[in-house]
Amino acid sequence: MENRVITVPDGIIKKQTDEALKAKMTDPEVALMKAREDALKNIADAVEASSIVNTDSTKHNNFVTVDFSEKAKSTGLKEIPLYPVVSLMENTSQEVLSTVATQSAPKSNIDRMYAASAIETTTTQSVSNANPNGAYTINFETYYNDSIAAKGDQRWYNFQITEKKKLTVYMSPVADATVDNDLYLFKLNTTTYQLEAVSQSKNNADIYELLSYIADPGIYYVCVSAYAGTAANTFGLLARVTDKWDAYEADDSMSLATEQVLGKIVKRTLDNSIDQDCSIWLVSAVGNYYIKFFGVPDKCNYQIQILSSDQKLLTTVPKNTAQVFTNVAQGGYFIRVLAPDGVVDPTAEYGVVLVDIPAEITNFDDGYTLWVTEDGTHFVERMQPEGKTAVLFIDRQHFDIYTKLNIKTGRAIGTGTHNCSGRVSSDSFIGGLAMGRYVGSTLFPNGLKNALAICANGYYSSYHCIRTYNPSDLAGASSYITGTDEFHMTYYQGYWSWISPNPVTLTFIVNLDTGEVADLLYQNWFYGINDLDGYGAYSWKESPVLIITGDSLLGEVRDCNNKMMSIK
Repeated sequence: MENRVITVPDGIIKKQTDEALKAKMTDPEVALMKAREDALKNIADAVEASSIVNTDSTKHNNFVTVDFSEKAKSTGLKEIPLYPVVSLMENTSQEVLSTVATQSAPKSNIDRMYAASAIETTTTQSVSNANPNGAYTINFETYYNDSIAAKGDQRWYNFQITEKKKLTVYMSPVADATVDNDLYLFKLNTTTYQLEAVSQSKNNADIYELLSYIADPGIYYVCVSAYAGTAANTFGLLARVTDKWDAYEADDSMSLATEQVLGKIVKRTLDNSIDQDCSIWLVSAVGNYYIKFFGVPDKCNYQIQILSSDQKLLTTVPKNTAQVFTNVAQGGYFIRVLAPDGVVDPTAEYGVVLVDIPAEITNFDDGYTLWVTEDGTHFVERMQPEGKTAVLFIDRQHFDIYTKLNIKTGRAIGTGTHNCSGRVSSDSFIGGLAMGRYVGSTLFPNGLKNALAICANGYYSSYHCIRTYNPSDLAGASSYITGTDEFHMTYYQGYWSWISPNPVTLTFIVNLDTGEVADLLYQNWFYGINDLDGYGAYSWKESPVLIITGDSLLGEVRDCNNKMMSIK
């Protein structure tokens, strides 16, 4: 195969990841990028224990360990207890590159990568992998150690991906606050032999770097670039591929974190032990916020870390819990989800919802409640400012009980038509709420998987109309008419109706998937109420029930039998 020089266009990282993107952005998007960049200048992880791969080689129980460091290069194989270590010495670089040659990549060693780049290079580099043409070919699931000298130096590595995968690359931090190495990922364009920047991680000193990319088949290059530092240092490098990923990937890098949208449920997965999901939380004004973390499997111990822009870990949110943040200052914050113990379930979606709480809400125990449906698709908020009635929101949309809680439900039975109606009174308020699965009504043969029960005062009415040829069937009817059918036989049509003269307790069922009232659980003639209209009982009484999800019960909510609902 013809030898070719791999090149990186001048300033590719700066131009492709900053300027080119900005050129396509609207003004608000540019503002978001600016805020993100400002926050990233100071972002740091204050908790050393949160490093997801320990740099002590004796603790890499899941990885083969390979050493590229200067000591290994000069002395050959380096003995590390329990772990085989491979040394790529200077005279082995040609052999290593032969693997790349079989992948339609150049196999020659060429001194210089390019004349100038956003990743600075120096003329003092002498190691073979100081430019992409001398890149070492690395294997997945292998932990490598290598060394780098000072600012401007680079170390290059490559590998091939043969089918679409999620790629994750980790670089360990250096225990020296003056040393700052950054991590870049490129894909080789086999037509032009240029490297195209596809991802990056540029955290501050003393923080591990982590990037990810949904990688199509091809040849990829990883560059470790010394952004700051004057002393030689050793770092660790690990690359892995996985078969599963969520719609928000690739989101492992804080450098490329996207905004956590307020009032929206975001569901993601952790697909491998070193996966992390990052988003940026932008606060435009001082205020109070609520975050709920849900859906984490029992066997996993995922954690949310909230990091400020002044290099402090503000708080952690344990799995399947919620937290209120008060008086949050204006600025940028990072939300990072990871598995500190490395135990993940790639098939299980966890969820995060972050909302701003109105300033009128001052009592967070009784004045604010947020529930998420069992399938994690909707959330319900109850807000009650001091001295005022509670208001309800579904997915951040105001649910006005005075216009929404109005329903007529009925059945056609034989020659009769039967209806029940309920509407909330103008002076009513929310007496109780419960959320769960609604089953047992013939109106919904498959049930409602996301239902909300609202208990409030209102007016109940019922209406019955039947046709019969026996006038005695119309005993108690409010009125009736007669007529002749197509066979010239006389029929009698009776009507029964009743409306409560004063407001009574009602329980409405809202289908959260549609945002509309779906049923009247109490009071309802079909579910056992038979002493109001004089018509009599419904012979095939139904007994629907709301199966409450978790602790989603607030106040008093009556079931179809006029009993208070409870959490089983």
